[in-house]
Amino acid sequence: MGDARQGGQRPAAPKRDVGAGPVARERDLYQSAFTQASLGMAILGPTGSFLAANRHLAEMLGYSEHELKSRGLAELARAEDRVLLEELWRQMRDQGIRAAQQEFRLRHKLGHLVWALMKCTLVRDPKGRPSHLVCLFLDVTRRREAEAALLESEEKYRTIFETSGTAMIIIEEDTTVSLANNEFIALTGASREYVDSRPSWREVIAEDDVERMLAYHRLRRGDPGAAPRAYEAKVKDGRGGLRQCLVTVGVIPGTARSVASLLDLTGLKRAEAERARLEEELRQAQKMEAIGTLAGGVAHDFNNILASILGFTEIALHDFLEPDHPARRPLEQVVKACRRARDLAGRILTFSRRGAEERRPLNLAGVVAEGLELLRASLPSTIRIRVEVAPEVAAGAGVVLGEPTQLQQVLLNLCANAAQAMGGPGGVQGGTLGVALDLWRSPGPEVGPLPELEPGRYLRLTVSDTGPGMEPRVVERVFEPYFTTKSHGEGTGLGLAVVHGIVKGHQGGIQVESAPGRGSVFRVFLPLAPGLAADEPAPKQAERGRGERLLLVDDEPEVVEMAATMLANLGYQVRAFESSPAALAAFLAAPAEFDMAITDQTMPLLTGVELTRALLQARPDLPVILCSGYSGTLEAKDVEALGIRRFLSKPIDREELARCVREVLGGRA
Repeated sequence: MGDARQGGQRPAAPKRDVGAGPVARERDLYQSAFTQASLGMAILGPTGSFLAANRHLAEMLGYSEHELKSRGLAELARAEDRVLLEELWRQMRDQGIRAAQQEFRLRHKLGHLVWALMKCTLVRDPKGRPSHLVCLFLDVTRRREAEAALLESEEKYRTIFETSGTAMIIIEEDTTVSLANNEFIALTGASREYVDSRPSWREVIAEDDVERMLAYHRLRRGDPGAAPRAYEAKVKDGRGGLRQCLVTVGVIPGTARSVASLLDLTGLKRAEAERARLEEELRQAQKMEAIGTLAGGVAHDFNNILASILGFTEIALHDFLEPDHPARRPLEQVVKACRRARDLAGRILTFSRRGAEERRPLNLAGVVAEGLELLRASLPSTIRIRVEVAPEVAAGAGVVLGEPTQLQQVLLNLCANAAQAMGGPGGVQGGTLGVALDLWRSPGPEVGPLPELEPGRYLRLTVSDTGPGMEPRVVERVFEPYFTTKSHGEGTGLGLAVVHGIVKGHQGGIQVESAPGRGSVFRVFLPLAPGLAADEPAPKQAERGRGERLLLVDDEPEVVEMAATMLANLGYQVRAFESSPAALAAFLAAPAEFDMAITDQTMPLLTGVELTRALLQARPDLPVILCSGYSGTLEAKDVEALGIRRFLSKPIDREELARCVREVLGGRA
């Protein structure tokens, strides 16, 4: 192959492209950069239409470069973001802003949204009119999603922090509180401004707990597991009080901060104390119920014994002894003693029953006299009793509507409390027990020593002692159940609480005055019952029978013998039985041969109520009298519903039995 230059000819010079100068090369360079850039790039017309778009932007939005040229940017933007773009362009066009940026959402061809950061520059023509926009687009979708997730997480934990229902704080290493929720503000009574000032948690903790908690705080910084995670501490409530809280603390991983929750246990502690108090009250109530049940059983047996003693003594007095017989007076004293014992048993039975005794008009002077008579025997001789009864009260002006047994219990409890206050070592110190009755007028509500009392006249019972008196703190609690200043085993703390309850139940009031070295004075105010006269015992007359035939049933042989003898001596024909089934069999054999049945209640096999039902089923018009030494929950109104004509409590004296039988047989019951 020959060389072309060998012929002496010079090679022809290449042809130069006139347009391939520096400007063209620069243009090619810009075009290549625009096309190959790793950022989305576009040239937009003044209205936002795509004049040119590079491959990266097309791929970012899922369109071809050609497809983008047929669309406007606003067309791809989410509807609510178009307003942002229009406002951005308006500001750049009208306010002379050359460059700006905006984040907004563009719709991908496949339908999902792409977050884009757009940085654009406005190019103007030589006359200053907007020519086009040069825009760079960066896909920030992942950053936006991460920010949204972080925001959601922060919002979630802040919501938990604020709505946990428990006081929560974030604690820095130097003990300052960097964040606190509203529950913490409510617990401590602090203001939001105070909490935001980053105070130390030591400022809201009780002084005697601070050092212990500081030690835990230091331990936790060195070894999170060395300090207890939960413990109790007292927190100041901002009102001078303290709240008992359960504090739970945990270190935030990777930081020197801790998060602490404070659960207010104050209500729970009070509830636990109240529960313990109620449990103690329940135990005391169960003891009282057991005592009441025992008392009822004892009173039942006691009444049966009394019935025999009283009955046989009255038989001897009225049926065998002449009026001037020397044994009459001693036997009359036996009868009086039996009646006092019967009244005592009646009070025991009233105590043992759950039902309330019926209230009736009472002259309290008589109740006081009887109560003091019972009390004298139990008081040491070193205690003197001074009684003062106003003349108008003694004359019958002091009538109240009340339950005799309860009002006597008020007197006895107050007097017993006074006597105990005057008892020294061994109970021999002594003093003066004062009891007074007079009339008093209440000026009305919110006036006078007892503002809760309604205006009107009251009977005032005053019980005083010359004991050592009480401190004001004791006076404030003296009527609280189970509160007592006595040593363990010397009192239940119920005496004055019972007094308070009874007095309030009678629409009355009670007042106490006492001071150390000055003794104590208790005043009870009971509303008078105007227009009512005190109940007086009915005249006791032994009305005789006219040969009526009586069925007598009781499981106690002595009572059967006594009652049969007494009724026979009163002029009745008596068929007596110690067995209720035997009595029922005899009656069913000849129902017409009996004019009345008198039966005990508590009997084996058939109780008095069950026997009565059987008797009345056979003969509905048969008069029945039910007797009992202890009826439990059986009351007079209950026996009336069963068709029983009368209910009598044992022991029954001769006059009462005679009158009751006569009234029932005469149809006056």
